[in-house]
Amino acid sequence: MMVMEQFTNSLFPADLFIQPGDQPAIVSEDLADAMCAMYRTVGIFAHEDPVRNVVDRLKALNPQWIHAMHGGTLTAETLPAYIRALRRQRFAFDGKLLGRELPSSLAAR
Repeated sequence: MMVMEQFTNSLFPADLFIQPGDQPAIVSEDLADAMCAMYRTVGIFAHEDPVRNVVDRLKALNPQWIHAMHGGTLTAETLPAYIRALRRQRFAFDGKLLGRELPSSLAAR
């Protein structure tokens, strides 16, 4: 679930736009590659297409502040790099959990 607060034009995107590690309150650094790598490693998203559809809709909302659940707040200026990474990079679950191959009996389920 995501929430868009209209008074401050703030997006609360749940697990989307995570920045791994300790981050300052407002992130100006492009951590989009690290975000995609973390998604692949942890296995948050099963498929990329639904996420890309949501990202396109979020971009159209033009939020000024993106308050990620994990990491710092992104500004409107930093958001394009994160959206570009989600459109171009692989980030969906790749059969590994926390970087380890799942036993074939579990992966087939």
